[in-house]
Amino acid sequence: MKLICSKSNLLRGVNIVSKAVPTRTTMAILECILIDASTNEIKLMANDMELGIETRVEGEIAERGVIALDAKIFSEIVRKLPDSDVMIETDASFKTVISCEKAKFNIVGKSGDDFSYLPYIEKNDAIVISQFTLKEVIRQTIFSIADNDNNKLMTGELFEIIENELKVVSLDGHRISIRNIELKNNYENKKVVVPGKTLQEISKIVPGGVDDDVLIYLTDNHIVFEFDTTTVVSRLIEGEYFRIDQMLSSAYETKVIVNKKELLDCIDRATLLVKEGDKKPIIMNITDGSMELKINSFIGSMNEDIDIEKEGKDILHLSFSSGLSGTYNSMCIAAEELQEKYPERKIVVIDTLCASLGEGLIDYKALELQKEGKSLEEVAAWVEENKLHIMHNVTIDDLFHLHRGGRVSKASAIVGTMIQIKPIIHMDDHGELKVIGKERGRKKALTHIVDMAVKQSEGWDNDIVMITHGDCKEDAEFVARQVEKKMGVHNILINCIGTVIGSHTGPGVVAVFCMGNKR
Repeated sequence: MKLICSKSNLLRGVNIVSKAVPTRTTMAILECILIDASTNEIKLMANDMELGIETRVEGEIAERGVIALDAKIFSEIVRKLPDSDVMIETDASFKTVISCEKAKFNIVGKSGDDFSYLPYIEKNDAIVISQFTLKEVIRQTIFSIADNDNNKLMTGELFEIIENELKVVSLDGHRISIRNIELKNNYENKKVVVPGKTLQEISKIVPGGVDDDVLIYLTDNHIVFEFDTTTVVSRLIEGEYFRIDQMLSSAYETKVIVNKKELLDCIDRATLLVKEGDKKPIIMNITDGSMELKINSFIGSMNEDIDIEKEGKDILHLSFSSGLSGTYNSMCIAAEELQEKYPERKIVVIDTLCASLGEGLIDYKALELQKEGKSLEEVAAWVEENKLHIMHNVTIDDLFHLHRGGRVSKASAIVGTMIQIKPIIHMDDHGELKVIGKERGRKKALTHIVDMAVKQSEGWDNDIVMITHGDCKEDAEFVARQVEKKMGVHNILINCIGTVIGSHTGPGVVAVFCMGNKR
């Protein structure tokens, strides 16, 4: 092999592919940079079996061939050569001569036949993004990947394609970074996890031109980046990425608007008091018109105020029945304190006189009204008007839990259990649970509470019926079938009972909740 190219071109190519040379490996050939001049162009290549980089170098090929040279030695030689044309010659025994002006190096290379070339990737439907955008996306997210392998997925970033949007996500257990990019075209939806190391190296070698593009190709196992004369191929991290949408809430109650430069400058000043490696928090104390940042360290302390704009929300709290809990009274006290602090805000607390999924049903109805654009006052008025129309029809399977709650005597619990007596319970207008009847046998009791719901709901258009149970899903499903048959309602929610009510009713409780005429 014999080729000639400028030092600047050669050095640029060496610097690019060196990013894929492993620092530690048991395979000596992977410590090399491959020079492939077997065709009409000069290619440099490195591959650590996870990340592979190939780049083309302009030059003249006098004699075709392939050689693998030790990356560390080769890059140091090229770096220190004069700024002139470089000639590289090899013979059949892989002896290599590198000469430039009066400088001449003799080193021994390795056969290119043993080198691991980049895997062939079928390139379909390229995702096009500007070099500048890709570099910025990586810069804005790479800091929040994990720096250890305790959780492999956290060492990478999620690349999710949804039609014409690319979402990039990283997290390390403490921080989450999300960047959304609008793409020029629509693509098939796809999710992959790209190693953080790959993205770090990409950000170093991508020039970052605003008008220059990067082509990205995705497969089940690899991601390919193509830009200028360079191709980067990386293995993907296997596994399903974390469900970020479930970790984050969009229902934030408070929004703070702060000048970005002021905040960054303040943080920068605060870090003057932190030695490298120390983990001292910057404490933010937010009031109505300002945000105080303060820090205490072994060196000293610092505090500074920044002007902010603070936006909040009005609050409508639908409270658990006052007949069963003191929650409503506690919420009223809290509302009074908040109202004094935020007199411009609307804070309304309503005693729903409902419990369990009865409260869930009235919450559901209130949210539907909110989605329709109803005001807080309109929703509150509807709740007050309709809360006694939320029907609670309950049967339980364990009389001893009623005895412990003081609802029946011990003798009644013992006798009732022996003869399979199942109490029928409802919520009265005072928000208290009352035993209003009994049935002999489980199936009769379950059918009874459905028949109660049927009668109560006459004249009401129930778009949903809710059923709760205490570790007896089959019984709840039986009740659901009865509701569907007798009430004609197909939208039925089945859920496990909460711990508050469940502790009083015990396992085996089943309850039906619907809108109706009278409790």
